[in-house]
Amino acid sequence: MAAFMRVFLTGYYNPAKFAERLRDAPAPQWGFYAQLIRALLDAFILYLPLFIMGYSPPTPSYLPIFSTENYFGALVLIAPIVLTAQWLLGSSLVHVVLRLSGRHTDFDQILNINGMATLVVGAFFTG
Repeated sequence: MAAFMRVFLTGYYNPAKFAERLRDAPAPQWGFYAQLIRALLDAFILYLPLFIMGYSPPTPSYLPIFSTENYFGALVLIAPIVLTAQWLLGSSLVHVVLRLSGRHTDFDQILNINGMATLVVGAFFTG
């Protein structure tokens, strides 16, 4: 846990060293944990308070399975799933682009870097 936090904090003051430290980190576990933390931060800091206070989005819900009144409540449950899928798809795209450009890649490392970078950016810039 301490090593994870050191690497996370390194992402703020030295991004190059951040990427170097991730080279030796367990992959893709750290990326998954980081992405999960980010998704839970979004769900519990952004959407849950809005749902508890009874807010509704300014525009009506376009998804018939979610009513406008319960939209933020649904986001508390759905946001972690959607953000995890976004992490996997984004990492896949980076992997494919690097492979098409003739570079050797390690998909697990891409997952780690993408997940940790998402946490570094999202932990304080959520919303």
